[in-house]
Amino acid sequence: MEITVERLEAGLIGTLRIEDDCNRPLLKKGDLVHLRYPPKLQIKDMVLYRANESYYLRRIIKTKEDDIYVAGDNEKEYRIIKKEDVIGRVVSRERKNKMLSFSLAPKKKFYTFKKVKLAYWRLGNRVINLEQDITNESLELAAQSIDNKTLFENKTEIKTNLDLDSDLASFLNPDTLVLELRGANDAKNSANNNQQQHAKMIEEIIEEVEYVEVAEEESEEVEVVYEEVETEYQVEESTEEVIEEIVDNSVVDDPQD
Repeated sequence: MEITVERLEAGLIGTLRIEDDCNRPLLKKGDLVHLRYPPKLQIKDMVLYRANESYYLRRIIKTKEDDIYVAGDNEKEYRIIKKEDVIGRVVSRERKNKMLSFSLAPKKKFYTFKKVKLAYWRLGNRVINLEQDITNESLELAAQSIDNKTLFENKTEIKTNLDLDSDLASFLNPDTLVLELRGANDAKNSANNNQQQHAKMIEEIIEEVEYVEVAEEESEEVEVVYEEVETEYQVEESTEEVIEEIVDNSVVDDPQD
């Protein structure tokens, strides 16, 4: 365990890079912890001590007179040390440029070691779940990016993978062009025939209308002529009657003379 001991501000004496997993989940491998010289020690403090020419980072679980019982958060065995063996107390942890202060941990006496361990374990699970969610979101975004890239490549391949020779050959095929021209001519002729038939029907209707109008006019003229003839005939009859009366009167007058 490599320890960097130096005199820093705010009473810090050094930093320590975690290289084992005995204190998971609160302290993971690769985390950087900040140490401070402890004026006094309490239960649940994470302390750095020296034993047998080696350095260890463990949590205080019990004190009895001058003896201090320590164990890792991920360990079931404990060790007994003296207060003189303690070098410093962990006050904060740094992970991926994020700082977690250990002073926020509960300090009430009714918390036992198991309860504190359970609390840290739950906290660690929440952190793990949060990191897992972030990882899953990153994986989903990466998968979507890959799918979009693959789809774009497929579309590009479909657009560029063209057989120009076959396309031009089918486009310039004489038989195909002749059939298309014939079809266009047939459609044009059919349209012209329909238009001519329509015009012819309109002309026939107009002729019938004109014939009816002429017939009506002729019938009106015949009626007028008939009325004139009848009037003349009546005039002639009245003239003849007048002449006959005059003749009769003249014949009657002659014998009297």
